[in-house]
Amino acid sequence: MKSLIALAATGLLLTACSSEPAAPENTQQQQTIAPENNVAMKVAAMSEQERNVVMIRAIRDAGSDCQGVVKSEAYPDAGPNVWRAQCQSGEWHMVQIQPDGTANVTSRRD
Repeated sequence: MKSLIALAATGLLLTACSSEPAAPENTQQQQTIAPENNVAMKVAAMSEQERNVVMIRAIRDAGSDCQGVVKSEAYPDAGPNVWRAQCQSGEWHMVQIQPDGTANVTSRRD
């Protein structure tokens, strides 16, 4: 019985030694977004009124008190898919829409 256990343990050790190590887990996996699911492209194709609705949602979700977006425009100097949005209060926000729909908001108060 002891020899059977020793043989099984040896086989297990040999298998473990000969197997390749697991690849490190990539926490920031690249996502391939199909064009029909690319939210950034959809936002770019919207009218300003529709886009303003997206902007207010992103700005409010980021914790800013914006009662309405009165203006939004592309701001390509800041990077791809970046928009400037102005709230009714006069505050400006930069909103970058990722292809997966994630919005990164940077607020500025003068």
